[in-house]
Amino acid sequence: MAGFVDRVVDKLVSEAIDDCGAVLAWHRVCASRADPEEAAFCEAAGALGVDPYAIDDEDATFIEQASEWFEGEALIEFLAGGVRTDDGSGFSNRVSTVSWLRELESRQSYECRLPTLAELGKDFGQSAKRRSHEPAWSQGYRVANMLARELCMDGRSLATPEALAGRFGADSFQRVHADAIEPGIRAVVSDSRIHLRDRGRGKHQWAPQAETFALARAIGSALCISQTSRRVVNGLHDAEEQAVGRSFAAEFLAPVEKIVDMKTEGLEEYEIAQEFRVSEQVVAHQLQNYERIAAAQGSP
Repeated sequence: MAGFVDRVVDKLVSEAIDDCGAVLAWHRVCASRADPEEAAFCEAAGALGVDPYAIDDEDATFIEQASEWFEGEALIEFLAGGVRTDDGSGFSNRVSTVSWLRELESRQSYECRLPTLAELGKDFGQSAKRRSHEPAWSQGYRVANMLARELCMDGRSLATPEALAGRFGADSFQRVHADAIEPGIRAVVSDSRIHLRDRGRGKHQWAPQAETFALARAIGSALCISQTSRRVVNGLHDAEEQAVGRSFAAEFLAPVEKIVDMKTEGLEEYEIAQEFRVSEQVVAHQLQNYERIAAAQGSP
């Protein structure tokens, strides 16, 4: 894409055409790309939905505050996953969201730490990491199968977040009250500590099974994306880290082979969803992705 823009700008210069200021704008972009810190800031601003070259103090401050918690791709996905305001920029509840993130650090370990998760992360090591040319969703499916075998899950359903957390050694896992924060945030992952927000209230309230699915997404993120210290689980689509978590959660909570067996036995999709305590959409997507899931298990 950069090469294409270069050729367009060269053509504009050769024809002495620059009524739209494209040449100057592209020179600014090139200068930013050459400076790693400035490039990172521009990407963050773009994720937030604002122009990095005409950014106001409030937006710049919010990016700086968010970068205290997240970095790299995790920062981009956090900023891009916010609910848009009337002017098109992201995050309508900035102050309360930042305050909430800071408060998470003071939580007691027994409320949010999954001890076995840290041990599994060390045991899986390189085998859980993304393989060369492996799509994010493929990694999620593959690691979910590895973990299910390790924990001897055998397709057993986990009805609540507490039950799921208990499988990872957490006896007193607690959700975090989060009424006033950004509604798109489902959970925040910090190594083996997972801060799962509660179901919320009003129009943004989740279905009960969505809580367990969000926690499973966070567990998948912790196992698969170890190079980032903190990650967010949100509603963003077409983002690699979110894709890893979704595919992991779907296969871990509702293994496709078990779903196929139940379909063969004559069960309807809504009945299968009730059995695994997931949404009907999860069951439908698992069936649609059957071949992809099978291929992920044998990905080189």
